[in-house]
Amino acid sequence: MNDDFQPSPQKDYSANQPSTIQWVLIAVLGLVAACGIILFLSGGAFTAYNYFNRQPAPLAEVLVPGATSTVDNHATELQMGRNWPLLLYDTFDDNQNEWIDGAIDDDYATIDVSIDGGYTWNITAAKQGFIWRTWPTVDQLSDFYLAVDAQNRSDNFDAQYGLIFRNLDENYYYFEVRDGQFFRFFLFEANQWKELLPYTYSEAIRPGEINHLDVLSQENQFTLWINDQFVGQANGSYPTQGEVGVIVGISYEGETGLIAFDNFEVRVPALPTESQP
Repeated sequence: MNDDFQPSPQKDYSANQPSTIQWVLIAVLGLVAACGIILFLSGGAFTAYNYFNRQPAPLAEVLVPGATSTVDNHATELQMGRNWPLLLYDTFDDNQNEWIDGAIDDDYATIDVSIDGGYTWNITAAKQGFIWRTWPTVDQLSDFYLAVDAQNRSDNFDAQYGLIFRNLDENYYYFEVRDGQFFRFFLFEANQWKELLPYTYSEAIRPGEINHLDVLSQENQFTLWINDQFVGQANGSYPTQGEVGVIVGISYEGETGLIAFDNFEVRVPALPTESQP
């Protein structure tokens, strides 16, 4: 009988048992794995703790990177102008700066203008719509900081008051405020009004109260504030210089108004040098 039958070989389990070196490697790998699990769990717990217990980020950290605060920029400009050398400060205790004063009665209105601790325009009868500008004896200016306190003491909220500057040969810039809480900014040139900032509502204007007006003129740029609140900015190239002053106005025939100014202030980047003999 020719057969070649062999029993199946029996599995030798001892051949698959780890050697001593393998046991050491297994132990090391197990230790590393255990440490990794512990670190992962502790890290997750730390992250979760920080998430629920973190403090709100400071405002500066949540601003868009590179963003500039326009309000802060204009506040810096205003402070710069207020720090320039003082050229003129008039509290209207007298009329040493030669403002228009006294009684006016012409084709436009009947007005009593007085200087006595303030500069008051009492418009008793408007014969037609008008604006009246006046300025002190001061040099023609190009770059300057200009400010005044103004108050409408009448019940005519449409009466106008404000500042003029670069007043030259019947051309001038006009910053107008009304107690109806509107302002606007014009250039009057060649007998025409040119609107630089439109008729704009502003809660910065305080009806019936003293309103502080500021203008900063630098080269061809004009920046405007009412009661320390920035309200607008515009450009203009002509006139390049001129007088600075105040203005009052009435819109229609028959209207009245009572406008008072005080603390008229002019500052310049540098005071003019005295001429040498």
